[in-house]
Amino acid sequence: MRKWWLLGIGAVLVGGAVTAYFVMNKEEQVVAAPVATTKVFKGSIEVTVSGSGSISLANRETVKAGKSGTVIEVKAKEGDTVKAGDVLVVLAGEDNADSIKSKEVDLEKKRMELTNLQESYKTAADEAEQKKIDLQMKQQKMDIELARSSIAELKEKSASSTITAPIGGTVATMNVAVDDELNNTAEIGEIVDYDNMELVVSVDELDIPQVVLGQTAAVAVEALEDETFTGKVTDIAKEGTSNNGVASFDVTITVDKGKSTTIKAGMSAEASITIDKKDDALLLPIDAVQSMGDRYMVMLPTAEQTAAADAATAGRRQWAGQAGTGGGATTGGQGGVAGEAPAGGQGGAAGEAPAGGQGGTTGEAPAGQQGTGTRGTQQGGRGNMQIIEVGLHNEDYIEIISGLGEGDSVVVPTVVTGTSSNQQQMQGGMGMGIMGGMTGGFPSGGGFQGGGGGFQRPSGTGGTGGTGGGGRN
Repeated sequence: MRKWWLLGIGAVLVGGAVTAYFVMNKEEQVVAAPVATTKVFKGSIEVTVSGSGSISLANRETVKAGKSGTVIEVKAKEGDTVKAGDVLVVLAGEDNADSIKSKEVDLEKKRMELTNLQESYKTAADEAEQKKIDLQMKQQKMDIELARSSIAELKEKSASSTITAPIGGTVATMNVAVDDELNNTAEIGEIVDYDNMELVVSVDELDIPQVVLGQTAAVAVEALEDETFTGKVTDIAKEGTSNNGVASFDVTITVDKGKSTTIKAGMSAEASITIDKKDDALLLPIDAVQSMGDRYMVMLPTAEQTAAADAATAGRRQWAGQAGTGGGATTGGQGGVAGEAPAGGQGGAAGEAPAGGQGGTTGEAPAGQQGTGTRGTQQGGRGNMQIIEVGLHNEDYIEIISGLGEGDSVVVPTVVTGTSSNQQQMQGGMGMGIMGGMTGGFPSGGGFQGGGGGFQRPSGTGGTGGTGGGGRN
């Protein structure tokens, strides 16, 4: 009799504990998150290579005298705007009047002597005499040409000379004044072209093959958030510089400042060089596309997922139930010792979680999970994988070549957190390029089976067994 009495007390205690657990966890209910979807749309996609640097001036040049003389006039001052070829400084000429007069008299004598030789040639007695006179006339003509050149050179030195601007721009410095004596190598000032600016950015060796001369670039200046500038690739370094085993190459971009008066040399800027662009392309957010090896695919939403999305749009919320001893828990509930969690619930020692729930040691989670005695199904129904062919892509979007049409809906992975399991779960599929670590394949009618590598996007969790790689969708 005492034995049965003790067993009765034990049963009451067990029942009380289960009931207490049920009551304590009643508040830890999870809002069922609908599946996020997106649609294929037409638009423009642009692929860019980015780099940062500082704005610098494309043209600046030091002005050298290039000749000697005394400064008699300075035609430009600091701050003046000049064009290439404008006169900056005038130098006085040499006083060569006497020398010029002397050489001009000598030239006249030579002309008279040539005239006499010509007359002698006509009256020569024989052919031998004519040859002799002819030779003298040729020599006299050469002397006359030499005298003319000498006179011209003296006159040129007598005239004032000028120093002109080698480039157009603003006179940054002017270091000469009237009466200064200059030699050929004297530096008289500097001209800076503030209208033509450039940006030199460093491009990684993996991206540099895609950069060519003439490509356009968008330039964002850090200090000028409200202004945008355009540019063009005008130079690509022939040699790179190595840092930690990775080579980078300098790319020069000529910046079009437009009518901006605020952009200054020395400002930090970033350039996005357009290496490829396509208009009127079919596009998807890149997070909606999955990859495995060289294959790309998307997950199409099921009727249940579409209905859930519509319900969320209409503002409806589904709350999870919770079962006690031997009870059932629909949609994310938590089962007891022998409970049943048909839609994402958490089973007990002999519980069942047929729709991505969390099973116990011998629980069941039919597809999308793996572990000791557990297997999970897709939450919200069985999704369909669609193999696609892709083209251009950037950080945000990817081009769809084939496999989908404009307006087609696909599942986008979303993150949901359940308080009862304290576990972050991922609905949908996987973003591009994250399936490399998965060990499973594509079970018929189910989600991805496997675990471990890559992002895990499970619909539920197993009990003693491990978590599934990506149920649902």
